Amino acid sequence: MFLRKLFKIGDKARWLTLELLVVFVGVYLAFIFQSYNENTKVDKEREKVFSSLKSELEFFRVRMPGRSGYTLGRWAELKKIERKGEYTDFSDWRFLEPQYDYQVIEYAINLEGGDIIDFELFDKLRDLYSSIKRLEHAERMMMEMAQRYEPVPEKLSRSIPEVALKHANNYKNFVRLILFMRDRGGDQQDVADKAIKCLEIINERMDPEVRHNIETGLVKTQIRLFDTLEEAVESVKKYFPDFTREEVEKLYLQKSEK
Repeated sequence: MFLRKLFKIGDKARWLTLELLVVFVGVYLAFIFQSYNENTKVDKEREKVFSSLKSELEFFRVRMPGRSGYTLGRWAELKKIERKGEYTDFSDWRFLEPQYDYQVIEYAINLEGGDIIDFELFDKLRDLYSSIKRLEHAERMMMEMAQRYEPVPEKLSRSIPEVALKHANNYKNFVRLILFMRDRGGDQQDVADKAIKCLEIINERMDPEVRHNIETGLVKTQIRLFDTLEEAVESVKKYFPDFTREEVEKLYLQKSEK
């Protein structure tokens, strides 16, 4: 119908209309092509960010509960000593920085409001980031207390004012250290719990094959730590239940062949 009307008008108007139609179609196709390229670019960037995020978050999910258990166990031991009004040599608490790798988490937080990180994920990542910072603060304070330790020879009597003052300072800083140690243990578990919440969102939005490939790479880096296949299967299935025994066995044998 449009073409019939078009050919009824004059030649100049007809060609002008055709030219406008060609321009419109060209602009429209260019817009579609540009949108496709932008969407493809966003999809690739999202996959890169999510893949890197998953690797960082899996570290916190898998490692932190064990570290928390160790920290709180040591805290319980030292707390018994503190309750007796005593202290031990606590000068060896050191944490080399950067203690934790969370650069991708910081990068992702800065992407909030775009097409890659929506508010739901941003909110969970920001909450996790705050817990990591609290954990680092607790560790810095523990190191500060450890550096205040003053060695006192046992042969020196506490009746000497200078010696008594050193013991008093050591005990005071020992109390502070185990207080920050308790905070550290709680923060470690908190980081693990919040990493799980972030991973629930990321795993749901990732391609299952890509997600499994990342998990396979993570398992490969850790499977060499196990002495037996059964230990490897038990641990991998605990943290990555989707893995089959055959997959774990294959990775374990590859480790043994190296």
